Amino acid sequence: MIGSMLIWVGTAVVFARSIGRRFEVLTDNAERLGNGRPLAARLSGTDEIAALDAVLHETGARLREAEAEQASLKQRLEARAGTRRRQ
Repeated sequence: MIGSMLIWVGTAVVFARSIGRRFEVLTDNAERLGNGRPLAARLSGTDEIAALDAVLHETGARLREAEAEQASLKQRLEARAGTRRRQ
């Protein structure tokens, strides 16, 4: 009885630590995304935490694409404005 309880408690502790580390990575990636910094490597697995981390990575990629498009549009607009000033 005591042996099985110890095994159960040990398993629960290992599980809690593993989930805790995954939440730390997820939280760090959310903060990195908010600050415009590169995200840590994607979490492995098929659970909800890994799925949410994948969404953060996809959002980061979309933000980088939008920023690149914005920079391109700004550059083209400035070039057109410069051309008109010379005319």
